[in-house]
Amino acid sequence: MPDADIKIFLTASLKTRALRRTKELRKNDFKISFSSVYQSIRARDKSDWTRKIAPLKITNDAHKINTTNLTIKKTFNKIRKIIDRNFSL
Repeated sequence: MPDADIKIFLTASLKTRALRRTKELRKNDFKISFSSVYQSIRARDKSDWTRKIAPLKITNDAHKINTTNLTIKKTFNKIRKIIDRNFSL
């Protein structure tokens, strides 16, 4: 969304994202290994970052938040602070 008033780019380590996704899938009764999820996310990352049309990239005006060591609540609070600062709420 190039014209968004506020841009948020969420990231986390590959290992953390794979652990989170494996846990989510297993919670929904999928029988899946961490290794297969890890490899799948790694392949998707490579594809997303290197595709010719609309590659994934962080813009200079985006707020980058690394959620590797953050809970959902802490991530939400960081985003809320960014919004509050930008809109003086």
